[in-house]
Amino acid sequence: MGGFFGAASKRDVVYDVFFGVDYHSHLGTKRAGLIYYDEDGGFQREIHSIENTPFRTRFEADLPDFHGCSGIGCISDSDPQPLLIRSHLGVYALTTVGAINNAEELVEGYFADRTHQFMAMSSGKVNSTELVAALINKLTGLGLEAYLGVGIAILIIKTGVEILQEALGKIIGRRIDSETALAIKETVCSIEGVRGAYDLVLTDYGPERSMGSIHVEVDESLTAKEIDRMTRRIQHAVLSKNHVAIHTVGIYSVNTDTTADDDTAKISNELDKIVSGEPFVLQTHGLYVDEAAKTALFDIIVSYDAPDRGAVLARVANTLKESFPGYKFTMTLDEDISD
Repeated sequence: MGGFFGAASKRDVVYDVFFGVDYHSHLGTKRAGLIYYDEDGGFQREIHSIENTPFRTRFEADLPDFHGCSGIGCISDSDPQPLLIRSHLGVYALTTVGAINNAEELVEGYFADRTHQFMAMSSGKVNSTELVAALINKLTGLGLEAYLGVGIAILIIKTGVEILQEALGKIIGRRIDSETALAIKETVCSIEGVRGAYDLVLTDYGPERSMGSIHVEVDESLTAKEIDRMTRRIQHAVLSKNHVAIHTVGIYSVNTDTTADDDTAKISNELDKIVSGEPFVLQTHGLYVDEAAKTALFDIIVSYDAPDRGAVLARVANTLKESFPGYKFTMTLDEDISD
């Protein structure tokens, strides 16, 4: 399997492509790559192995070096990609996902005039993306019949995608419909001890065959035994009422016994002001403040419509540091995938 994500805009799209590709990281465990294009700096590309290190961790250190208003990235279970191609068509980046069943036949056909070659991988096979690039370049020398064949093939593929889209849409990343998400969260919040429900993720395997995960806020004083009983009640309630199997219930520990004058309440109020004042900050949750250690942890959701999500995070961090200079804040960027 594999997955890819691309973006083109009038603004920088480094974070858009990074998080878009990260959303597909469950589709492959071998290699991943990112490539961006900037009119002044040209192409910038990195390809890494993700066999032992997750995509986000592997590529985070590269982000400061990337810049550009267009980019693509991929999760690959086979070939290293994206590739940077130079041909009579110009210089372009290419990534592919899928299987080429007649790859050897195409390669041999490309060798027919004895003036072409491919870079072989360690297995001796040809990189599928490089093969696709060769076929693209060869199209400019084909006759009318070949172009008609390509047009018909594109039409068939488009029709097939449209047929499969409805059936597979939710599996490959369609946003959970608002009514379903809110109904499940209402059920979860009705369980005694739950102070909030967030980060709902569902996978749809057909009618009455949905599975998912969710995070809940609970008092920091609860024991493991009490949390275990609570999560089991959550799973039973959601299955009975909403017909969804919740296989994982994540836990946010939140502060108890707070007063209006302590730092926990002040930081919470400051986050409320940030959400109301920052148009692209949709939500913060999971706040836990350790006043003795002077640390605070929380999750934050930034809209995909933000021109620069990284700049939004930086503004939030600076605001908190100015208001609470003695504290160390740890923010986790959550994805806006459900209401």
